[in-house]
Amino acid sequence: MYNIAMRIFILGGQSLSNREWVLEIKESINDSFTTVDVIDYEHWKKGEGRADVDLESSRFIEKVNSLPEDYMIFAKSIGTVIFLNSLSRLKKLPTKVVMVGVPLNVAKEQGYDFEKLKEVTEFPIAIHQKKNDPFSDYENLRVLEGGMVKVNVYPCLNEPENDHHYANMETVGGIILGS
Repeated sequence: MYNIAMRIFILGGQSLSNREWVLEIKESINDSFTTVDVIDYEHWKKGEGRADVDLESSRFIEKVNSLPEDYMIFAKSIGTVIFLNSLSRLKKLPTKVVMVGVPLNVAKEQGYDFEKLKEVTEFPIAIHQKKNDPFSDYENLRVLEGGMVKVNVYPCLNEPENDHHYANMETVGGIILGS
């Protein structure tokens, strides 16, 4: 078991089922970090369907900018968009970021430019994407590679390669701890 002496923030995907997923992730990595913070989105609490990216970015920035200690981020899907939207306003930068299920196609439609990540020089960003994720496949994400950004194929062990679910907790935990 790894022991990473820092805090981690988990920014989940959009659907309510991701609330349970992030709690499973938290459980699987809890002993490896000093603190595991799950960002509990307002739309989850209200039972609504869509995240308010600006609201969640503001809430996230407020938490992070007041931290005395180092931290890292693990984000999936809309959580990656929330991180991207927050990046220019973070006073305290993460030591690293790990992403899965980056929704490049949807993000572009909504005006979010993930190619800005290539300008990041202060911390590494590891993206793990299924080869045929319907929100953006691995090949499309390779345009993001460069600088501190590394795009990897997500290893689909006992799960399909053509969906947006990253369900194998052992695989996800290994990616978080090993990236």
